[in-house]
Amino acid sequence: MKLLSLSSGVYSADFGPDPRDAVLVIKAFGPNRLCFACLKHNSDSRNILVYACLLLKAPIEPRFIILVIEDSCTGKDYCADVWVSIFLNYTQKDLMVRVVSISDATK
Repeated sequence: MKLLSLSSGVYSADFGPDPRDAVLVIKAFGPNRLCFACLKHNSDSRNILVYACLLLKAPIEPRFIILVIEDSCTGKDYCADVWVSIFLNYTQKDLMVRVVSISDATK
């Protein structure tokens, strides 16, 4: 709805199952693609107009990332393992939690 006040007309597109159309959609909608995907999903929840707007099938799930930056050998991995167990024990059970460690060689 926020976009309606900014629009100045009606725009149409003829996208089909051709994979090249998906690349065109990314260029055409740019950073507003997620907003348009939500708008399309709300307007066409049964996906009747499959090729009218080749956007994401569903909005991306929100993510929560904790980045810990500290000197070597200060217990970052240990703390991360503790946080994972807390998130798994005290939050939703369908929450995906994992620890990714970046070695000094990768840095």
